[in-house]
Amino acid sequence: MRRIILCDSLYASWEPASTQPGATSRPAEENIGPWRKFIDLAAKGEKTFVLTHSMVPTGYANTAACAKALIDIVGAPVTAIKLNETEAAKDPEYPIAYRADLGHFHVWGYHGEDAQAHMTHVRHMAEVWRALDACGDR
Repeated sequence: MRRIILCDSLYASWEPASTQPGATSRPAEENIGPWRKFIDLAAKGEKTFVLTHSMVPTGYANTAACAKALIDIVGAPVTAIKLNETEAAKDPEYPIAYRADLGHFHVWGYHGEDAQAHMTHVRHMAEVWRALDACGDR
């Protein structure tokens, strides 16, 4: 497998200790841990991993929370993107909010907290694939 693209589709349970009052909630290691090897290889440029996500709230660890956990694992720098700064930031409904890139590890976070915000990600999977091909990501 050379490439994984997840379009607003990575979820987890919460780490039990992180749900206590005053604790910072974290996705459960048992759900995040299996991604470590692949995302480490992607950060080194040996594989490609892309995770796009909306901000749809859930009772479990949503894709935004899982994205943060993965970014923390590889130590990818996070760059905030201002409205209209890039083509993706010009979208009138769900503009990109930030990106985290390291090697061939990419997380792209988008605004939007409703069902359509979620569904728009899968509709753009082919565009993500073509963009990776164009820039030479594996």
